[in-house]
Amino acid sequence: MELCGCTIAARYAVTEMVASDDRSISYRGVHAELGVPIALKCLKSPRELDPEERESLFARLRAEARILHALSGLTSGIVRLLDVGDMTTPRGLWVPYMVLEWLEGETLSDHLRDRVERGAPRMRLSEAVELLEPAARALGVAHRHRPAVANRAVKPDNLFLTHVGGRPVLKVLDFGNAKTMADPSYAAAQNATWGHPSAFTPSYGAPEQFNKRRGPTGTWTDVFALALILVEVVSGERALDGDDPTQLYIAAADPAARPTLRQRGIETSDRVEGVLQKALAIDPRERYPDADTFWDSLHDAMTGRGRPSPLVGKS
Repeated sequence: MELCGCTIAARYAVTEMVASDDRSISYRGVHAELGVPIALKCLKSPRELDPEERESLFARLRAEARILHALSGLTSGIVRLLDVGDMTTPRGLWVPYMVLEWLEGETLSDHLRDRVERGAPRMRLSEAVELLEPAARALGVAHRHRPAVANRAVKPDNLFLTHVGGRPVLKVLDFGNAKTMADPSYAAAQNATWGHPSAFTPSYGAPEQFNKRRGPTGTWTDVFALALILVEVVSGERALDGDDPTQLYIAAADPAARPTLRQRGIETSDRVEGVLQKALAIDPRERYPDADTFWDSLHDAMTGRGRPSPLVGKS
């Protein structure tokens, strides 16, 4: 798919490709009428799709667009949607797309990699919490929304570090694997009938994403991923050890070695350790139900407020 030089919908001039993955290709462009930069996210699709298959693919894109439109109006921590549509290229390729605000900056993944390459000192827990705060609260907005929205693809590649109003903001980029929940309780999710399992990145996967017999996915799945990212930001290493999905599943579900800061050899208080063990509980029912509850508990543990979370294995 090569769209550079094309003008889409008579107003989006595509200038350069900026990223590509298994699901989509992202371009930089210019809004011809406003003269401002935009990001264009184009879904990859097989060349031969019948009308029903096209409609199914476009329906999934519209669903993500509706989520972005609703949530980005409530928080600056989620990328803002400008438009959604589809086009046929001069070579006859059908392309569904979303137009998003253009963000200057870098993904959290690139930011962390750069720190390692520069030999930067390990980030303190307080610094990591401050860095992740906008994204954590943005996920909290999604989890509190009705219907609740579980992202299910929280990872450093989907978090983007930019600046809003002169201050750093970590924005959530992608809701392509999101699950909406009219009733966000675990019991309701367990009793509901859902479609095929969604794709996920094993390095940031919760046990229930590897094995559906562990329970349903939901807002608690995002809590697990957010806790893994916090441990990675502080330690400078991924929280789950493994070279393939099987090893990563074992690491995510090993009751003897939860992937907390202490497991990475980093000293922290019993209260912070208790919060992380709860956020990283194997059984989804034992985790915090949403990102706000997790993040509030973490702040309380760091400042000495509230009731401590019990440490696993301690009475």
